[in-house]
Amino acid sequence: MIQRSPFGAFYVKLNYMGLVKQGNDFLRQVSDTKNTVISYRKVGQDPRPVMRDAYNMFKDGGDPEKLVAAFSKSRESDYFYASLYAGLYYESQKKTDAAELHIVAAYQSPYGQRSDDYMASLAKVHCLCRNWSSK
Repeated sequence: MIQRSPFGAFYVKLNYMGLVKQGNDFLRQVSDTKNTVISYRKVGQDPRPVMRDAYNMFKDGGDPEKLVAAFSKSRESDYFYASLYAGLYYESQKKTDAAELHIVAAYQSPYGQRSDDYMASLAKVHCLCRNWSSK
């Protein structure tokens, strides 16, 4: 049986491919990690300077040390994000020692210790999985 919908033939094709069920599952399980990843999409420019600078560092290449230095005297959250993204950048470049230094710094920062922010949890889990701690 074919259901009528505003999407017409498109809906029928999606239903045939099993994607309607997948979409309905997505709507029922909005906190599922897989759905978080699926829902990422391009968004407008982030208004936070630290996030714009981190984005540009990954996009164009850059110096993670300059990113951290630029936000070392800023708000606690800015320092946390600068350190975290500097560490992730170093990790993407296979510079593990520098990555550890910055991700541990982010995790141990006041913001990293107090915040219930998703990214603060990410820093903690990253350190635990890699067996990184203060030395």
